[in-house]
Amino acid sequence: MSHASENKNAITLADVMTGIDELRQATEEQGERLSGKLEVLTGQVGKLTEGLTEIRMGFTEIRMDFTEIKETAIRQEGNISRLVNVVERQSQMLETLLQERQ
Repeated sequence: MSHASENKNAITLADVMTGIDELRQATEEQGERLSGKLEVLTGQVGKLTEGLTEIRMGFTEIRMDFTEIKETAIRQEGNISRLVNVVERQSQMLETLLQERQ
């Protein structure tokens, strides 16, 4: 090959430096884009976490409400049983009184 054709095919230091600068710039731009996407994802994860915490707190409140309702129902069942007994005794007493008057 002639010396002139070798120069056409030769890569110069300036070409290498230009290539490195272009790669660095492209890498920085891609890093900035990824950083922006990461910020968005981090924000979304934060919102989801807050939402899940609120849901969990809501379930805890519902569970507490159901526990209170259950306890109230049990107490009411006891009250109703006592009232039924009272009414039965009153009915028996009334029957006895009616029978005595006859």
